Amino acid sequence: MEDDLWILLISTEYTEESVLKRQYNSLMSRYGPTCEDGIPLSALAKRDSQVSMGRQRPAKDYYWSGKNLTMMVAWMASKTQTKSRRETYVKELKKYIKVDVYGKLGNFKCGKSNTMINSEEWKLDECTQKTNQYMFYLAFENSICRDYATEKFYRSLQQDVIPVVMGGADYDRIAPPNSYIDALQFRGPKELADYLKFLASNSQLYNRYFEWKTHYDIDLGHPYSPMICDVCRKLHQFKSKPPEKPTNLNIGQWIRNASCNWNWTQVLEQKFTAKVR
Repeated sequence: MEDDLWILLISTEYTEESVLKRQYNSLMSRYGPTCEDGIPLSALAKRDSQVSMGRQRPAKDYYWSGKNLTMMVAWMASKTQTKSRRETYVKELKKYIKVDVYGKLGNFKCGKSNTMINSEEWKLDECTQKTNQYMFYLAFENSICRDYATEKFYRSLQQDVIPVVMGGADYDRIAPPNSYIDALQFRGPKELADYLKFLASNSQLYNRYFEWKTHYDIDLGHPYSPMICDVCRKLHQFKSKPPEKPTNLNIGQWIRNASCNWNWTQVLEQKFTAKVR
């Protein structure tokens, strides 16, 4: 029907153009800070000041003291080859720090592979319980795309573990202050490993990465609230007040502008070569 509204949901990075022809471009929501009708994977909410003051804070060394110091870094991966080449980064990282790899690329297993799981089930999931014991969790994206961050990052924020990210998102904009470590801010795996080991040996510095939890909440929106609620709300808005005919978007060009073809070595080469110059 001409007046029907169709929803195309793609949970992976935008790298495949073949099925997204121009005739499907008339009304679409996409990720990115400039998106008018975006559906977020999560919501970052600042706690009310009175609630924050009354919230019972953990003991000063709770996060650090609750860790098994032999369990340094965890990584879960289902893809053996990715555009970001994250697997080669982890291979190099393992030379300098202990990394336990779960999934197809490692010797560790836990739970079942299920990304479409609600928040309460996820909190009780075997893999969640396991990774919570580690000092750090590698939230490495399979593609380094502009404004692209997936549920692996937001889920790690809900845990008592410091996420180490690798991606193209503006993490300072989407994450609480001092809540993560960006692997692409280091010259390479060895420099990152040295910093992680330094943090793991210093309870005060390690615990600073969790101070944000007193002031902020993360509402995980994948796949239910708030994402699906936002979809329903927007559909009702469209029904009562149909949107004006939108301008066609060249999705192929938009995908190419997202710059999803970079890998971590190219990013570091450009970043640090430019600084030397």
